[in-house]
Amino acid sequence: MDVRWDIIVAASSAGLCAGCAYLLHQRNNHLSAVSQATSFPTVSRLIDYLDELDIKEIELVSVTGKVAAVGGAIKSKYLDNLEGVLSEQQVIEHRSEWSSALQRWLDSESLISLATNQIPFSLTDGVKCISVFSPNLSYQSPTQIVYDKFEPKDETSAVRHLVNYVVGSQVKGHQYLEKTTAC
Repeated sequence: MDVRWDIIVAASSAGLCAGCAYLLHQRNNHLSAVSQATSFPTVSRLIDYLDELDIKEIELVSVTGKVAAVGGAIKSKYLDNLEGVLSEQQVIEHRSEWSSALQRWLDSESLISLATNQIPFSLTDGVKCISVFSPNLSYQSPTQIVYDKFEPKDETSAVRHLVNYVVGSQVKGHQYLEKTTAC
């Protein structure tokens, strides 16, 4: 039996391209829907709109308001007096690797750990409030970096440093990063 590998490879490539095109199309549809979402400057205007049309839930809306935790807030891992409703902690390893093709050291980063924590929250404008019970579905919740620290690798041994140099891979250190939406 004679197998035509060129046809198999071409069919596999076409299938892969079609799958990527489908995923890109779905992402663009989602981003288009988000950009076309009805926008309200205050929570009160949104609630008035929902009352007018007798709507209990709305799938996609853009609204501005002050964030408040429903129940207890998430405490920051690194800062004592910071609480929020969305929190993301990352540990990133920074390293240098020798490239024999380029004949020089190249810096790279790799994500070692990612922890995300979210709790339901409410948005208020001081008069009325709405609740967000699925914060993981909220799109582009405003987070800010509240902690960013780089700890260099402590190379105390000259022998260890020499071994890393010969192997062509040296860990430069770890970066600890926390992003949160404070309340």
